[in-house]
Amino acid sequence: MNCESARELMSAYYDRELTPDLELAVREHLEDCPHCAHHLAQFEQLSKLATELREPSVPADMWSAIDSSIDRQRLRRDRWARAWRRYSPAAVAAVLLVAASLVAFSYWQNRHAADHRQMAATFGQYLERFHEQPERAEDVLLARYEGRLLPPEQAAGAAKFQPNAPDRLPQGFTRTKLYVLEMPCCTCTQTIYQDEQGHVLALFEHNDQQRDWFGDRPTITAECHGKQTCLVQMRDRLAACWKSGPRHLTIVGARDVEQVAELVAYLDARAPSLAPADSVGQRPHL
Repeated sequence: MNCESARELMSAYYDRELTPDLELAVREHLEDCPHCAHHLAQFEQLSKLATELREPSVPADMWSAIDSSIDRQRLRRDRWARAWRRYSPAAVAAVLLVAASLVAFSYWQNRHAADHRQMAATFGQYLERFHEQPERAEDVLLARYEGRLLPPEQAAGAAKFQPNAPDRLPQGFTRTKLYVLEMPCCTCTQTIYQDEQGHVLALFEHNDQQRDWFGDRPTITAECHGKQTCLVQMRDRLAACWKSGPRHLTIVGARDVEQVAELVAYLDARAPSLAPADSVGQRPHL
């Protein structure tokens, strides 16, 4: 059994849903493959975090509130039907104009959704490239979203915000490149870090949370250093998203949950010191 086949069966193996023959084949592969064994350990860690999350309790009066809401909607519908008979042709024309506007808005909304689907597909290609060639993965996004390589003092003006992109990160990572990307969601920054062993981290800063970037990859929400953080399994590495100050940060390529927590703490400690939006264009303090 090769690594690709083993990882496709990893979730079912962890949940003990495989036939005895397949379970034995995966177990034997894990004994000989440290990379897949590490992948399973990360999967177990994510699952453990998920079991520690609290499930919100259902309010006791929820169903009665739903019934009352349905009754109110029926009453409004009946009143609307009676009032419609009294409307003049001019009023009908006005209603039709509003309806046409709603159709146009629906068209824009569908197109917006299509842009996000395309963005998710492109980011999926980026994540696959990151696994194979992390030092070249940004090429996928640069080609699609007009990426510009800029020094930090110019990136602030291009992005309209001052990036939270220090020159160094914990565990020996040094900033090597900083890009500004014109993505469908917003103007984002992507900062590339590398350590002496050649390990790569990519840090994105953007306006809104972008969970759809990660498609159907295993994902949970947990607390890292007191912050609600979305953790995503990407083969033998992790991605993480959290809100930091007025924007959101996404890190790609973390080794484990402990490293994610350390990065969240380090970057959040810097967020309050960033200059306000009206000072964009000045040289950022890094």
